[in-house]
Amino acid sequence: MTSQISAGHLMEEVSGQVGGAELYQVRSLAMPMSFQAGALESVKTIEMTGRALRVIKEGRLGFSTTTDLTDDTTLIQNALQASRYGDRVPFEFPAAQPGPEVQCFDPQVEQLDEEALIVLGEEVVDKIRAYDPELEVHVSLRKAVDEVTLLNTSGLGLEDQRTSFSLSIGVIRTRKDDILTIYDGASSHRRQDVDALAVADGHIERLRWSEATAAVGSGAMPVVFRSQAINCLLLPLGVGLSGRNVYLGASPLAGKLGQQIVDSRFALVDDGRLDFASLSAPYDDEGIPTARKTLIQDGVARQFLYDLKTAAQAGAQSTGNGFKAEGWHNRGHYLPPAVAPTTVKQKVAR
Repeated sequence: MTSQISAGHLMEEVSGQVGGAELYQVRSLAMPMSFQAGALESVKTIEMTGRALRVIKEGRLGFSTTTDLTDDTTLIQNALQASRYGDRVPFEFPAAQPGPEVQCFDPQVEQLDEEALIVLGEEVVDKIRAYDPELEVHVSLRKAVDEVTLLNTSGLGLEDQRTSFSLSIGVIRTRKDDILTIYDGASSHRRQDVDALAVADGHIERLRWSEATAAVGSGAMPVVFRSQAINCLLLPLGVGLSGRNVYLGASPLAGKLGQQIVDSRFALVDDGRLDFASLSAPYDDEGIPTARKTLIQDGVARQFLYDLKTAAQAGAQSTGNGFKAEGWHNRGHYLPPAVAPTTVKQKVAR
């Protein structure tokens, strides 16, 4: 509650100095745990609050981010300074809009403690090593509870609480003239969706497949993809369907709405309203409600994804796909919003 009051005071302070402002704040309580080479390496509890401020001053966009909630002045001044050199933006921050009901909070994740994470990690290590005790097994588990606040000078005021639970498992097998590495994982807003032992079983299955080394000759041959490979196959489409890339002329799909671009049996939908899916939320990070968007239907390109800025530049409407990524080098500091999918669903007719 203290940080929420401070956020409101910050908006009052900046509102008289700019044409528009937006404050995005995340207060996070996270517990990451890791096993390295089968041994417990660390369990931590990390509490952090990060803020990102965008301002529009004299038609230009400024951005600043911080983890210091005691110094509003520096955050505001940095954003104002950045606006002097920022892009001209033909948009305003959105007013409040009704959004969908999306389940993003699971009490079971919130209740997970250090002991529960350690026990689960040990079970994964033991299961994989029961197959082969010589394997090098790395396990990472992370639970987090995030309180998200989004305010702007157009009257928008959103608060949301979300949980997340993630798992990654890496296995390395070293033999003469051969090193095999297998990585996989799972994540969700909900505890029950992440079955750590099932992921471990998947590693063991692939280890069994790899016991025999096959000789491969030249020529055409069929290729079988595991379900996890869909991300690699969808990556070019994701890049091409980004409204930013379309506006910049970097997408090969520019000008092809209404045209067939892939096999007619293929459909692709972006839907941020799926309960507990890891990227689902009622609103994007700019306050636009998430929705179901049909990107490709019967192989035909139907829609591109937009955030506020690129939608305004392209003469379109935001699709609720503006998200602030956290800077990889400094937790709690956020990058400006960018176009990103929420939860993509694909379907191929058989």
